Amino acid sequence: MTMFPDAETARSPDVPSRALGPYVLITFGVAWSVLVLYLLAPESATRSLGAISARHPLFILAVYAPAIAAVALVAWATGRSGLWRFVSRLSLWRCSPYWYGFLVAGIGAIYVMGAWLKGTLFSAPWPFEGLGSLLAAMAFMLVLGPMEEFGWRGVALPILQRRFAPFAASLILGVIWGAWHLPAFFLSGTPQSAWSLTPFLIGAVATSVIVTPLFNASGGSLLLAVLFHFQLNNPLWPDAQPHDTIVFVAAALAVVVLNRATMFSRAGAVTRVVPLGPVVAATTQRVPTPAPPDPAHGRRPLARLALGAWAAAVLVSCTSGAPGRDPAGRTVKSDRHARWQSALETLRRQYAFPGATAAYALADGTTVVAATGFADLEARTPMSTHHRMLAASIGKTFVAATTLALVHEGILDLDAPASQWLGDHKGFARLPNHDVMTLRHLLTHTAGLPDHVHEPAFAAEVARRWSEPTNPFPPDALLQFVLDQPPLFAPGQGWAYSDTGYILVGLVIEKATGQTYYDQVRTRFLAPLGLTLTAPSNVREIPDLAAGYTTRANTFGFPAKTTTAPGVLAWHPGVEWTGGGLVSTSSDLARWGHALFEGRALAGPYLADLLRAVPMSPDVPAAHYGAGVAVQQAGPHGPVYGHGGWIPGYSSSLRYYPVHRVSVAFQLNTDVNVFGDESAVVRQMESRLADAAVAAARTPSRQRVEATQWTPAGPTGH
Repeated sequence: MTMFPDAETARSPDVPSRALGPYVLITFGVAWSVLVLYLLAPESATRSLGAISARHPLFILAVYAPAIAAVALVAWATGRSGLWRFVSRLSLWRCSPYWYGFLVAGIGAIYVMGAWLKGTLFSAPWPFEGLGSLLAAMAFMLVLGPMEEFGWRGVALPILQRRFAPFAASLILGVIWGAWHLPAFFLSGTPQSAWSLTPFLIGAVATSVIVTPLFNASGGSLLLAVLFHFQLNNPLWPDAQPHDTIVFVAAALAVVVLNRATMFSRAGAVTRVVPLGPVVAATTQRVPTPAPPDPAHGRRPLARLALGAWAAAVLVSCTSGAPGRDPAGRTVKSDRHARWQSALETLRRQYAFPGATAAYALADGTTVVAATGFADLEARTPMSTHHRMLAASIGKTFVAATTLALVHEGILDLDAPASQWLGDHKGFARLPNHDVMTLRHLLTHTAGLPDHVHEPAFAAEVARRWSEPTNPFPPDALLQFVLDQPPLFAPGQGWAYSDTGYILVGLVIEKATGQTYYDQVRTRFLAPLGLTLTAPSNVREIPDLAAGYTTRANTFGFPAKTTTAPGVLAWHPGVEWTGGGLVSTSSDLARWGHALFEGRALAGPYLADLLRAVPMSPDVPAAHYGAGVAVQQAGPHGPVYGHGGWIPGYSSSLRYYPVHRVSVAFQLNTDVNVFGDESAVVRQMESRLADAAVAAARTPSRQRVEATQWTPAGPTGH
């Protein structure tokens, strides 16, 4: 039995790549069979079914074909729970404000410019009688063409991006997307019948290129893809066809240039159709009702699926006009969730910390979350599962993962000296062991470097400058505290934890890629893995940040409460950078740990390098350290991989138990009497929460389902 599960078998259920063929067949089959009927027998079809138009039920059915194919395939491959997770992509909304600016004004500007080129900007008649008719037309267009995105961007693009870089995938999808429209150009009465075919096909490819980086940057948001498509069809814009194609092509070229770092690399591409398992809060988080067991699930031939989808499409066409109904919201209450909540509350009663969140992730993709206590003691704000805290040194797992990704891409070499990238960096030659330490030494804390965090001069300087509004300690300023010091030992001949070493790794990443470290983390991990509440902690204002509490006698002279207002830190967290540098939630951390340690976070094999560990201390022979990960070789539940995190006011833990394929994470909004020999709080919490999570993995959850009104547990983006 291998220690490292195969990346594909460990993966949460998803639509397989081989489903792309059936998706195309269903999409074209449903749409073309409807429209070709009017092409081959126009008179009899018109007499029997009515003249074709944009509002004809059969035309609407044809437009909905990509969505029909998508829903059928997702339901076939992942069941009802997977279908819910797929639809939950509509809740992803966080993205760069530049993209929102393009969605709101940029697309309209393209049409205005196209109409100007066409010479009809001021001469074309206004097609609407009043505001009411305009709003009605906009509402109709919102529920027509944009529904295609469930298929094109929801299913086809992620599958294509498993094999091709986003740019190539967008070109391929653009050609398929454009070709799918062909029959509509030869039918009078359809909107396309008034357009020029060749410019439209070129425009389809251009718009496919434009929307692809938006889709990836938002972590696979169906909401933003739908809004993008609506803006393409918005009746408010002037008719500029075919001249708008020129502007769309120019816009596509600009988008490719501006996003060239991600358009030609699969590192930041969304490749999952169905996001990783649902996050289920132990309080009131909504999850779908489980589907009854299907003995044929997983063996159903794709051919039968295509036939079933066609039958479903026929039923839809026969019942068009019947009012639809959204599925009833349900809150699932289970003994599993109750036990997890109870375990966390028991720990709070025993140790009296202000507040905490805790989560575990199982092999089936399910994540269970609980919260207890207060996010702000003074304001009496209850802690919720979406409250975020500084994850501190757990961020080192992301630094190591980024480094390993670059190693597997041939950009970095773990065993090459760091001087290969930083030899000309200011002050580098004054660092201990600067000429012989390698990236592997830095990642495993075996470089013999002192740790600037524990230098008295660093503590004194932080105490003097923490109230400055901007970060007073950029990376080069942190290195100053260990310049010209003697090495602790020769590289590879000892072990000493060093945040300074990870600051150097961050500088290597930026030098090798030409991008910021945080850009690398966003595109490689946060967006593709749907870690929507994890973000860089490089600003003072952090939405949904829980207030932290530290001792007034802390080393750095920080105030006892970390926040001065809701979501506003008293000091700048940028001082951590690649020593930690992220804000997160327990649920995101648990899911990250599951993906990282099961081999699903990066393309290609990487676990051997990640877990190639060195002894930490002869006094604790079972404790080792790999690339940004502590490795406990034996314990009550077998080996353990993970990392802890401490920063004044916050304590975090991430642990993964490979024997049981369970990851556990928790965060406390205090560090008082939590770490150190005088307190066993973290060790006790790790042990007792591991017991509860492993027991949950062994015991199927018994659920009581109640029909209720769904209320969101919190934001889903970052």
